[in-house]
Amino acid sequence: MTKKRFAVLFLVMFFGYIGATLVFYARTFLMDDGTVDMEDSWRITVNGIPEKDPKTDPQKRVNSGKWLPGDVIVYETELADLKQEGDMGFFFRSDYCAYRIFLDDLLLAERYTNDLETRRHIGTEQRILSLPADYANKTLRVEMIVNAKHGMAGMSHSMYGSRDRLASSFLESYIICYASGMFLFLFGGIYLFIIFVLSPWFARMMDYIPMAVLCSVMGIFLHTRYACAYLYMDTEKMSVLYGASMFLIIPIGIVCGKLACRKDTWKPLRIVENIVLTISIVLFFLHILGRVYVYRFPFMFGSLALIMYIMMLIRAVRILRMGNLTKSEKLMLAALSIMCVSTAFSFAFSGFILAGIIPQTRFVEMFECNLFCLGPTFFGYFLLLDFLMNISAVYSKREEYDSLEYLAYSDGLTGIPNRAKYNQYLSTLERKKTDYCIISMDLDGLKYVNDNFGHESGDLFLIRFTEVLKQVFAEDFVARIGGDEFVAVLENDEEFQSIEAIREVQATLDRMNEEGKDPWEYGASAGYAYRHECEVDHMHRTYLLADQRMYEDKKHRKMSQRHMPEGMSYV
Repeated sequence: MTKKRFAVLFLVMFFGYIGATLVFYARTFLMDDGTVDMEDSWRITVNGIPEKDPKTDPQKRVNSGKWLPGDVIVYETELADLKQEGDMGFFFRSDYCAYRIFLDDLLLAERYTNDLETRRHIGTEQRILSLPADYANKTLRVEMIVNAKHGMAGMSHSMYGSRDRLASSFLESYIICYASGMFLFLFGGIYLFIIFVLSPWFARMMDYIPMAVLCSVMGIFLHTRYACAYLYMDTEKMSVLYGASMFLIIPIGIVCGKLACRKDTWKPLRIVENIVLTISIVLFFLHILGRVYVYRFPFMFGSLALIMYIMMLIRAVRILRMGNLTKSEKLMLAALSIMCVSTAFSFAFSGFILAGIIPQTRFVEMFECNLFCLGPTFFGYFLLLDFLMNISAVYSKREEYDSLEYLAYSDGLTGIPNRAKYNQYLSTLERKKTDYCIISMDLDGLKYVNDNFGHESGDLFLIRFTEVLKQVFAEDFVARIGGDEFVAVLENDEEFQSIEAIREVQATLDRMNEEGKDPWEYGASAGYAYRHECEVDHMHRTYLLADQRMYEDKKHRKMSQRHMPEGMSYV
């Protein structure tokens, strides 16, 4: 692929991604879908103390993440009558918090409150809660009880309206994230399967295993980080997968960077990589075993991720300075670099949200989500492009190899295997230790046809005899090993089958003579021998015995002078 084509493809993909994002932004925020965004309507109380002016900056403090276990944040608002048909619902999100939800004095939902004393892990949840038919003009109260430090107790994602429209609105809001995560997960899994299938034939195919695994892990991370997985997974499993995938990205990313930049052997970089790799793997297993939950170490994760991204970019710069990169290496470097840059921007954006510099609104979170999805999605696209380029290159080399092999092992005139292919084929049979039969055949009268009708007619004479052999020995190996010398090799055949095959060849030639389409007559001498007949087990011994019997048949035919025109001889 030329640089121009690559640049065009990159721009098409980039602007296509941006265009799709803007379309869904417009549908979400500019078009009325019948749902009511509740972000600015809440009255907020923190540990019994009302916020003085929540409308000025509705949730700057609430979303800052500066909470301790046991803090209680209460949201209250009145629900207006939307006059919509069907079941009504309330959509909200909770992060590491237990909650109770009331409509006036009616308890609508209560979850995880029993886990507060034990400090059991509470993950992220997105849920559509059914509202009673008489919801209008009643007070909706949501009590969030923080279970862990850095728990998020905001209501930036809250909406109410028809349940169907709420589900549709959620999907439209996160369709880019959902589609990107699904693409990465499925592509990584399929690519991994293809690698294991094709690795015996294609060199260095196993090097792509970390790339394929990284794709799938990034897909899981996208679905669990933005709670898209709530559609098909419970909260606890989703939280465990979120933490596991979060810390698994770092060691796999480091391995991918090493494979993409294997020419760079700078020792200080390798030492730092190994330290980060070890810490990440330890935290991953501690999380899986339930000893720690990685969301409690956001600073550590951010630091390790930042170090990984910096190391990848350093490697990319160093390797580009070295030069002599293959197209595949350039493509992988571009993919990893784009993923590093977009992810670094996304983490910085998240840091500004946690610090309260940027308010956590629905629009802001969608922007951060799409910004984060950009890198992994392009990584998957570039990996797919690299895979297609490699397969195309391998296929082209295979075609070239097959073409050269055909020229090396095929008879130029008749198209059947030549002596070299015959020797190779018999060598394979020798290793099998199975019985076989060699039929040696000599086309009679080739010199006569060449001398009297010309060499072009002699070529036609050989071609038509070859067609007879291919017809009779359709399931067996046939080769031309000399000017007028041919062989057929039959595996595990009984003796009568070899005799019947020779008789069929002779009968076909007789019919051709009777038809009289050519000014010459066809005839062939033949002899056969089996491997078990030879005292010395060697393919040449078997052939020599078959050739000896062929000459005996030629001698007998010469004496009988059958089908011989005047001047024609059995040579």
